[in-house]
Amino acid sequence: MNTRSSARPGWVWASLALQLVLVLLSAEGFIDALGAWSKYPAQDTRLQLVIFDFIPDTMAAVSLLGLWRAEPWGWWFAVLADGVFCAPALWFLLNYGGFVFRYPRVLVFDVLDLAALTILLYRPVKNHFLGRNGVRRRATTTPGSVQPGRVRRAVKPQRILAYFAGAVTATCVATAFLLAVCMGQKNGGSRGFILFLYYGFIIGSLAAFLFAVALTLVVRKLGSERLWLWLVAGGVLAPGLSLALGLIGIAFFATGIVGVALRGPVYLLQVWWLTILPGVFTGLICYTMYPWTFDPE
Repeated sequence: MNTRSSARPGWVWASLALQLVLVLLSAEGFIDALGAWSKYPAQDTRLQLVIFDFIPDTMAAVSLLGLWRAEPWGWWFAVLADGVFCAPALWFLLNYGGFVFRYPRVLVFDVLDLAALTILLYRPVKNHFLGRNGVRRRATTTPGSVQPGRVRRAVKPQRILAYFAGAVTATCVATAFLLAVCMGQKNGGSRGFILFLYYGFIIGSLAAFLFAVALTLVVRKLGSERLWLWLVAGGVLAPGLSLALGLIGIAFFATGIVGVALRGPVYLLQVWWLTILPGVFTGLICYTMYPWTFDPE
């Protein structure tokens, strides 16, 4: 008997419930797509139905089966399926943000999808499905043997580089996305997002890196195992650090390399509150990558 599926923690049940809801909601779209198959004989239209309806819905159903059986591939499939569902939602928000609240069903589905993806990335849930919990370690311990202490390997520099690169990318992407949404589709929609992202990496990478360092140091002292700490610390540190760096950048805005490096926070001073959500999102990304970077076993 699969011990991982026979004793599921509460967060795992929540993940299964959300995934089931997504499958049921997407089933309606799947049925509508089947009905539209004969109405649109054009090859391009049918290809779009396959890419945007059949494949994601099938992936979601298969992933639910894998999650129920507590299989590692089920977790990977679920993350991929939820990510596929998120992509068109984000594109629609960038290009037609003003119409989002006119379609409550679509909005509810997108919120549930983001919640399901977040819970899947929650460390106890991920460890449950990927077999990194205590069940497998206890099963390999012979009776009467002495449990060794936790063995830590040396932290590899390339993992640290990947960790901070991921954190900087997450901060820049989330900030550029929110700016593009707030500026509206008159500024180019998804094309405006690419422009914001391009300049965001140029003038905001240093500030994003300093934020990632501060976030990691703070949470490392308070307890890196707690997801809520990463989220709260990210949401608090991001606007505070943005304001501080923006004020410093104003003093060196006209001349000097400091003024150029901190130009991003200077431009964000008038909308400093926008950095709260990117801070929370970066906290989630850092929480996910932290064990792989600093706690290898």
